[in-house]
Amino acid sequence: MSDRQALNTSRPTTLDANGNGRLELGPDKGPPYWNVTKLVVMTDRPGLAPVPQASVYLDTEDANGLIDSTYDGSKDSTDVDIDLQRGQHLIAVWSGGQAGDTATLSVTGWTETR
Repeated sequence: MSDRQALNTSRPTTLDANGNGRLELGPDKGPPYWNVTKLVVMTDRPGLAPVPQASVYLDTEDANGLIDSTYDGSKDSTDVDIDLQRGQHLIAVWSGGQAGDTATLSVTGWTETR
């Protein structure tokens, strides 16, 4: 029997002196299984130049792990259907933004204990 609950979580990072940032997010604590249905990337200054680009990967930052990329990493979303188990991570990478801005990856979907 599984215990299915809504997933709505996020993690921030601060863009470095070059306007770049990186973070990982996954089911490290709590329910060991996530089904992610929406990804949202944003910064605390949506639409203001310089607007960063953002890419989201699963487990590896190469073409094999690429889920989606956007030219507007300051505020964009995409619908997905990604299953993650404990030990797997979504990796969000921003480039070309404003140094010091906070960039955030938010995910929604479902968690299960399975």
